[in-house]
Amino acid sequence: MLTKLTKKQEALMPVVRDEWINLALHGELDKEECEASVKWLYYISKLKEPEVVFIDGPKDLGKKFGVRNSVRNSVRNSVRNSVWNSVDNSVDNSVRNSVSWTSLCYDADNASWYDFWLRTKVIKPFEKLEKYLGFLRSGAFYCLFFDKKAFVMSCPSRVGQDERKRLHSVIGPALAFKDGTEIYKIHGIDFEKKLWQEVVSGKMPVEKILSIENTEQRRVAYEIMDKSRMKELKDYKVLDEVKDDGYGYPMKVVEFKVRQFDESLRYLNCHCSTTGREYFIETRQTECWSAKAKSFGSDSIIFSKEL
Repeated sequence: MLTKLTKKQEALMPVVRDEWINLALHGELDKEECEASVKWLYYISKLKEPEVVFIDGPKDLGKKFGVRNSVRNSVRNSVRNSVWNSVDNSVDNSVRNSVSWTSLCYDADNASWYDFWLRTKVIKPFEKLEKYLGFLRSGAFYCLFFDKKAFVMSCPSRVGQDERKRLHSVIGPALAFKDGTEIYKIHGIDFEKKLWQEVVSGKMPVEKILSIENTEQRRVAYEIMDKSRMKELKDYKVLDEVKDDGYGYPMKVVEFKVRQFDESLRYLNCHCSTTGREYFIETRQTECWSAKAKSFGSDSIIFSKEL
């Protein structure tokens, strides 16, 4: 039984990880290899050979899919069970759970897990699963399997990421496909294009940023905002301030007015001790510690560092 990785095995982990990340986000579609792999999946599932239709993105799928097509669960389950059962007979249940009928955008993480243990020779090669990895390596970003047709989507034409590999861009769509589909994200958080444009312009009024309904969108919008602009807020003032919350982060309770509300708005400006993310949490308290306690649903909490 393996109880500890060698230094060489540990060094291999990020290599395998990055290979699959790059394949999933920047890979080229090998149509010949992919079509053969899809037909093989149908064959081992005892299903008739499908017509393989290649698509350039979600919009293209909508055009070629048509409303008359319907999903057959038998196809999905048959493909899934054929692979899963084969793996179950060869290795163990944990490996079985890393296999799916879908495609690269879903299975790159699980594939990298299996690929790593294969390369370290902890797991012995298994033909069907090896072929499935070959299917993923052919660049099948996303697939939909139906009774007579299999739709295979190519990888995005543009991918923007931040330093933590989250989908991110402040200059254009974080994810774009050849068919014109565009997806906008800031540090992994989804935005509609119009709101994204306002946020990244640097001209969105601060009060509007802090009034964004979605908490995560509000957080990242504030994160990329020039903090000196907080003084633009009407009657902006700091009611209470703590230099260190016990984790090296400052806290403060701020109050200001916005046009759409008669009463002043009050927020606890704090950080998550685990991720370091900065938040503005609405509060009616005037002191940092009482505001933090209230954010956990209590009037009084004694905070201490986790051991």
